[in-house]
Amino acid sequence: MADLLENNSSLEFLDLSYNELSDEDCKQIKRGLESNQTLKTLNLRGNQISERGCEYLASALTTNMHLQTLDISHNTIGDCGASSFCHILSDYDNLKELHLEKCGITDKGCVAISDALTSNHSLAALYLSNNTIRDEGCEALADFLTTNNSLQTLYLNLCSINRSGLHRLLVVLCHDNFSLRTLGVCYNNIETNNDDLVQDGFEAVDIRNALNRALEYNTDRKILTWGKALC
Repeated sequence: MADLLENNSSLEFLDLSYNELSDEDCKQIKRGLESNQTLKTLNLRGNQISERGCEYLASALTTNMHLQTLDISHNTIGDCGASSFCHILSDYDNLKELHLEKCGITDKGCVAISDALTSNHSLAALYLSNNTIRDEGCEALADFLTTNNSLQTLYLNLCSINRSGLHRLLVVLCHDNFSLRTLGVCYNNIETNNDDLVQDGFEAVDIRNALNRALEYNTDRKILTWGKALC
């Protein structure tokens, strides 16, 4: 496969998902990517890649400036693996989509990603669902969104976000960010009922009002998903 990437001059899409690829396999993919000039999408979802494999891939992208979509979801890369891509996110102007779902990323890794993205002006879609990024990670993403105008899709489903993190995100969407089109926050810890009106200092009505304002002041929003999150 590495030889194919090195020598092929037409391939644009490569799906290697669920093939039990290891970090050593990523080392070979790195060799191919460093020479390849055509590949735009690389799917490595559901393999056995760890932080070491991420280091190889990130290193390859310092010389390969053509890849637009990278999916490394459902690999146990953790915060260290996610952080390997931070310098790429800071300097790499061609990456449009990054999939990091269910990768064992915590709020620490999410903060590092958010900091790196402050200087990125190309990423249009970021998928972080099913990671434990909690409120700190969500608030870091909100801070990044205050100055970003390229990200259009953000998925944060199943991320252990509470009302304070969601509230911060909605406030940014009310006043500071008008580029985000799709936001997913399903299955987070922000559900309310009649017996639980206040959590972490935020009443249910505060969340609803922030949501209403986010929709009122930005008529370009296309998709908002809140299933099992807010009632």
